[in-house]
Amino acid sequence: MKIRSAKAKGKRLEKWVLDQILKWFPSLTSDDVRITIGSETGADIKISERRRNDCPYSIECKSRETFKTLYGYYEQAAANILSNEKPVVVIKMNNKKPLALIDAEFLFEVLGEYGRR
Repeated sequence: MKIRSAKAKGKRLEKWVLDQILKWFPSLTSDDVRITIGSETGADIKISERRRNDCPYSIECKSRETFKTLYGYYEQAAANILSNEKPVVVIKMNNKKPLALIDAEFLFEVLGEYGRR
């Protein structure tokens, strides 16, 4: 994949995440949340200093082909759900903290509901 194509794919994911934040955090506006530009340091999604308490998350976006195994784990969890359960995968590497893999739309739904309290 060409570098330009890879960057465009990453920016599409960042835009989707930005749209989800604006959808599920109604107190935030497009003036409060933005996507990083170029070689800007820090998280991929920037939340203004004055609104960080409304969405206190550091969000990195990775759109890569090399996550195939993680998708396989997620598909296995999804195949085993009963009624209205949500699939969750917990992964851990040696000397690292465990991480949870969940559907991103569900993540923003939960975070948005939590933020409305």
